[in-house]
Amino acid sequence: MGRTLPSLTQAIKEETERLRRVAERVRDERLREKLLKALDHTRELQDAFYDEIADPQEIVLLTLILYMCGEDDKRIHH
Repeated sequence: MGRTLPSLTQAIKEETERLRRVAERVRDERLREKLLKALDHTRELQDAFYDEIADPQEIVLLTLILYMCGEDDKRIHH
């Protein structure tokens, strides 16, 4: 059985906050800023997983990967 939406949302929030704390300790300012900006987009990907079974870490990490891959793409608005 999968998580309820509020349970998934809370788990994603906790994972995102954990990674925000880690990002704040990254010494490279440029990388730190990229990580923090990427984490702002987790809700968008969570919405795409609405009818799917997903692990909160999977959603957060996929958000980071997709954001970092598209970061230099001028078609993507940040």
